Amino acid sequence: MKRVLQSLDPGARKKDLNGKILLSVHKNKRNVIDIKPYFAELIQTIQTEALKYSETLILSHFREGMDMQNYLSYIHTLGCDGMIVLATELEEKEISFYQQLNLPVIILDNALNLTDTDMISLDGQNDFMNAMKYAYKRGYRKFGYLKSEVRTNNYEQHMLGFYEQAHIFGIEKKELMIIEMPASVNEAYMKMKKVLKDRKEPILKPCCFFADQDYIAIGAMQAVKELGYKVPEEAAFIGYDDIQACEACVPGLTSLRINNTELGKLAVKRLIGKIENSTQVALRVFVPATLVERDSVGDLSEGNNEVPAEISV
Repeated sequence: MKRVLQSLDPGARKKDLNGKILLSVHKNKRNVIDIKPYFAELIQTIQTEALKYSETLILSHFREGMDMQNYLSYIHTLGCDGMIVLATELEEKEISFYQQLNLPVIILDNALNLTDTDMISLDGQNDFMNAMKYAYKRGYRKFGYLKSEVRTNNYEQHMLGFYEQAHIFGIEKKELMIIEMPASVNEAYMKMKKVLKDRKEPILKPCCFFADQDYIAIGAMQAVKELGYKVPEEAAFIGYDDIQACEACVPGLTSLRINNTELGKLAVKRLIGKIENSTQVALRVFVPATLVERDSVGDLSEGNNEVPAEISV
């Protein structure tokens, strides 16, 4: 039996609906969603928000190797009023598949270049730019980027922000230390240790490294400590995600905390709005991360006009 949705927005019109929305988790070979703990919290937030609008949340997964047309046929049988696509691993060309369903759709957690579909995403480019400004104010003048070897569009936004802010600081690309890293603590530790041992040219210190993931930053930080660097006086680290291990490692890892609660709330609210009024224009909404300060970044602002000393590993 259909029912009438009572929106929390008293100004919104009512419409006969089925009382179901779909969260489609789109996965592929990048395997980013499975290794990031914040997604479970994001899904829980979406479920809680859906209930506030008297909507039942149906959770479904598209995985690498599945037939997309069969998956879309399955979604069609569910009779949902609209859908949210957790699109962290989604490629832009795949959006057209979901548009075939002719349902209100929200693309979540992927800063795609869309003009006709609503998108709510992290603000990775500005997040990295703001983190670099923070490090600069604290006296760091040399910067490195610990680049995840598994790439997503969100990570590409990190890289854009890193390069753009370096340019604003007047730093040339050749002065930046870019290291491609595996996305696990142990593998990142081994890779960082090898890179620094094999490096022929001296490294300028103090240097602040920015990582696509906390796992990468934690592993790399352990490696530089074992090689004799002082953290944060000579090498500082800023991660992304703010996982629980950021508190446990020594020193504690400064990290950019994803505001997943806000992401989930905005996604559901916007979807309900699209369900009730399909003529609304598509919006692009970016949700900034929050910088959580810990001891992996020091305050070197006094005497930061000194010429950095060159050291060899």
